[in-house]
Amino acid sequence: MNFTFYSRKTLHYITILFSLIIPKIYGEDLKISSSFNKIELKEALKKVSIDYQAPVIYPSDISGNNILIECNNCALDSLLSLLLLNSNYDWEKINNQYVVFERGKKTYSIYGKIYDYKSKETIPFANVYIPSLNEGSISDEQGIFSLTNINFRSCTLFVSYIGYKTEKKIINLKNTRNNTLEIYLKQKILNSKNIYIRGESREFLNIANEPGKISFSPKHISTLPIIGEVDIFRSLQLLPGISQGLAGKSELYIRGGRPDQNLILIDGMPLYQGTHMFGFISSIQSKAIKDIQVYKGVYPARYGGKTSGLIQISNHAGNTLKPNAKVFTNLSTNSAQIQLPIFSKGSIALSTRNSNNIVETKLYESIKDYIVGDDNFNLISLSANENQRTKYSPKFYFTDFNATGSYVINSKNRISFTIKHGEDIIKENREFYGFENILAFKATKIVEKTSLSNEGGILKWTYYLNPEWVIRFSISNTNYFSNHDSKLFNIISDNDAFSQKNNEKNKFSNHIFKIYQNIKSFQNHDIQIGFSKSILNTEFLTERFLTNTFEKTHFNKNGVLQSFFLEDKWSFTKFIKFQLGIRNTYYTLTKLNYLEPRISAILKINSNFSIEGATGKNNQFVHQFNSPLSTRGTQNMWLISNDPVPIIASTNSQISAHWKSIKHELSISLYDRKGSGYFDFESYLSPIPIFSKQNDYIDDVILATDGQEKANGAEFFIRRKNQAINGWISYQINNTKYSFSNIDGGQYYNANHSIEHEFKSVFITSILDWNLTTNWSYSSGRFYTDENDVYIASDFQVLFNPGTRNNKKLPPTHHLDFSVSKKFKINRFEVNAGLSIYNVFNKKNISHKRYNPYSSGKIISDIVMLGMTPTFFIEINI
Repeated sequence: MNFTFYSRKTLHYITILFSLIIPKIYGEDLKISSSFNKIELKEALKKVSIDYQAPVIYPSDISGNNILIECNNCALDSLLSLLLLNSNYDWEKINNQYVVFERGKKTYSIYGKIYDYKSKETIPFANVYIPSLNEGSISDEQGIFSLTNINFRSCTLFVSYIGYKTEKKIINLKNTRNNTLEIYLKQKILNSKNIYIRGESREFLNIANEPGKISFSPKHISTLPIIGEVDIFRSLQLLPGISQGLAGKSELYIRGGRPDQNLILIDGMPLYQGTHMFGFISSIQSKAIKDIQVYKGVYPARYGGKTSGLIQISNHAGNTLKPNAKVFTNLSTNSAQIQLPIFSKGSIALSTRNSNNIVETKLYESIKDYIVGDDNFNLISLSANENQRTKYSPKFYFTDFNATGSYVINSKNRISFTIKHGEDIIKENREFYGFENILAFKATKIVEKTSLSNEGGILKWTYYLNPEWVIRFSISNTNYFSNHDSKLFNIISDNDAFSQKNNEKNKFSNHIFKIYQNIKSFQNHDIQIGFSKSILNTEFLTERFLTNTFEKTHFNKNGVLQSFFLEDKWSFTKFIKFQLGIRNTYYTLTKLNYLEPRISAILKINSNFSIEGATGKNNQFVHQFNSPLSTRGTQNMWLISNDPVPIIASTNSQISAHWKSIKHELSISLYDRKGSGYFDFESYLSPIPIFSKQNDYIDDVILATDGQEKANGAEFFIRRKNQAINGWISYQINNTKYSFSNIDGGQYYNANHSIEHEFKSVFITSILDWNLTTNWSYSSGRFYTDENDVYIASDFQVLFNPGTRNNKKLPPTHHLDFSVSKKFKINRFEVNAGLSIYNVFNKKNISHKRYNPYSSGKIISDIVMLGMTPTFFIEINI
């Protein structure tokens, strides 16, 4: 036998040929009873091999501390583990012999999968940790994890995930590579001396082991206060560093960034329609979601294309053992989900949601002023005097459909897919009387229909070459469509034919091919390398019909992004870890390479306290068109960067300190972001004239709208956990400003969405099986421009006096929300019912100011947020 594998030294082995003396007795059958009283390790092994004729071989120069143990009827495996416990040696069984070797010369790998104990569904992004070695990993989207280069044969593995009990597993590794585990996590239960406080322990978040990252579990999201619908994005707004949307919308403003700067991924597929109903409800169906990972600043190099936050969403893939169904309803929406196993080797989950006619609900009456009010036709209606009148008849509804499935081909190959479709239908009929100075007729009727939809799918294949090497392939396709029809009629005329008709058909698409490898073969290194090709297309088509004329404008553009990334999670020491990444993207429209270096570091002072920092560069190759002059069809449409619309670039930096114990958690973070390439679309009706340079646009005038951004701030977070009453408190300071060369000579001004101070608190408990949750939010008012500094141009554009933009601040806003819910059984059905009240004290909060260029009186008005709004819901699990 060649033992050069274990040491380069010249080793002399003492070999007891046990198999020649008593061939029928093997080590696993041998039982030893003996005392080892302060003898050297070498003498102890010699005693075992000679006195008990155990088949043990060991280096002749072995050394170690004195042994003091007593063993009664111990198996040889257990005895050797005890003898070598505090030494630099380990053992392995080869055939019938036990070989002792020096650690570091032989390493092990652990490979496993993590499941929910009850549903048997896999758990992604669970923490896997060996405290004695300070080694850890995170399970992937399939719940699979691997730990490599472990130089201890015996160790204790800890596995944890939000809302589950930490599973502790003592493992004895039998060989170097094929050590496969299946770990099942159980739901936490409240432990309290108070008999009235009991039930499931509801946990929602965990500060992850990466700078600026938060893990969020939607498992108990229905117990949080809601407005009309259980909303993923509105729940994320309760997290530190994420601000609520304008007028209470569910859009996400992360550390001062805008919603269009966030990268939203569903099972790896980008999403371009984040909300429904003008931003009031997120387009993410909560019942379809299993896990959410939020990066608030610098994120890994394998992700790219946006400049602010990253929302990584994993869908439920279904139960592999038995079918399961859920239905959910409230006054606004209805949803259902069904999960089906596929031959015990896979599963599929189907989810659907559709809204009721929102206009008929009291909720719509409360929110209509600020979800539809900024539309030009609505502003004209609001400007009516005593000699004018209007009539408005709308219909709004939306639908969602999700399908997710996975299948295990064999131990090395897995395939999965996700399909998502979401659509808004908006129908509006308006009548205007006495507005001939604006609409040309004394009596005008306008009929509009708008359809906004996002549809996409992704197919993924994962190949586990071995526990140390994983290869992933994916193909995805995402489309965002916007169709808008508008007809204008002269009501007084006897002719039923329209006097004017507009038709807009806009489309944005993104086709992505990606290959990604995760390599853990090198000790202390976790290397990820990959390539992606993204084909972007944007198309705008507008047709205008007048009485005797017809006008058609069209713009279409394709661009290709070819990206390569390399990333290394480097454990420099047990207490210092680096994440080094580089991403390079070649953009065909500019024929340039865009380099994005990223680096993060964690310094672990002790088991409870760490200091973290990160910095990185991001580039964004798409813009979202937003203009007060546009129609519903063009508003929020996506377009790719192309001369003269620049590429957005940002540099993000952050540093934080994090302390945690079993019952409490505290973090303090500072962040900074500097960006360029922002485009001001406010003076354009459509993107078409910008790219085609119609109407004699001058290049330098257009380029003057290329803007800069700077945002900085701090976050403070305190969390109470694993107790009868849990929750968190967060406070954020933020300062976000923009600068455009054609506005006030390039001076920086406060962003419309900027909130300087924001305080949020969430408290969670359960009393007599009733789940109770309250949250209280307090924030400083948004910025606006004083009415004395606003004037209206002849074409109804809102203009500001030089140096006065957003020079005033609204009063602070605050609201207290409350939720109560209970789970119970009716025959074979599990029912979860509850009541949520938003703004319990009916506080009249001013969200923002509205500028009405058509008003002959006061130009600016207050937009008040929701008053007290109750919502009842019921969920039935079949």
